[in-house]
Amino acid sequence: MRRVKILVLGKVQNVFFRKHVEDLAISLEITGYVKNLDDGSVEIVAEGEDSDIEELINFCNCGPIGAEITKVDVKEEEYVDEFEDFSIRH
Repeated sequence: MRRVKILVLGKVQNVFFRKHVEDLAISLEITGYVKNLDDGSVEIVAEGEDSDIEELINFCNCGPIGAEITKVDVKEEEYVDEFEDFSIRH
């Protein structure tokens, strides 16, 4: 199992980025959350199988239609089995 914190920069707000991440994470049985940050970026904390986390990271590098990704920063964290599901935080 793996835990990552992903920071996605660029035009990633107001393009349904969080909803696409949530839908993908749920389909992959990843737990954690996604939220918009005040600086216009999106933060994701995700826990799951390594291959599923890689698929989520790959999505973050292209995003949904309308998104313009300029940078994706992935930070490995210690897996702690903290979450029961995946949600959008506000």
